[in-house]
Amino acid sequence: MKPVTKITITDDGNVRTIKRSTNSGNLYKIPETTTLTMLSTSNDNANPTLIFDGGKEDGKTGTALFENYGTLTVNQGVVLQNNASANNNQGIAIYSQSNSTTTFKGVMRNMISTFTENANPSAIAIKGTFTFENAVVENEVEETEQNEE
Repeated sequence: MKPVTKITITDDGNVRTIKRSTNSGNLYKIPETTTLTMLSTSNDNANPTLIFDGGKEDGKTGTALFENYGTLTVNQGVVLQNNASANNNQGIAIYSQSNSTTTFKGVMRNMISTFTENANPSAIAIKGTFTFENAVVENEVEETEQNEE
């Protein structure tokens, strides 16, 4: 049996941003034996102090900001934003895998997903248990590519 790891990411009272710096897959991958909790000292979605940014405005692309196989809790005052896709099924804020548990109380905004007719884009992809509590979702965009034949 693998040991359980508990991780908490929080700010120091100032607005802090963690941003994707390269074109790659997931920003974070949470293993099945891990609990990740994100806390904002503001605890207020109108005045967030902890921001996870996919780097869309800097031309960066990737799959999910968070791919969760374990337990993920995103509290109020935490923002997941600006994730863009380069391929199908990308541009997702949270990919909640089978047997995972996600509780989302923060803000998701500006997730951009480019897809073809066979893909299923969204701000979240859910296979596990996903709970929204007083969450905010803003400005989700889907860009469709049509295959010409």
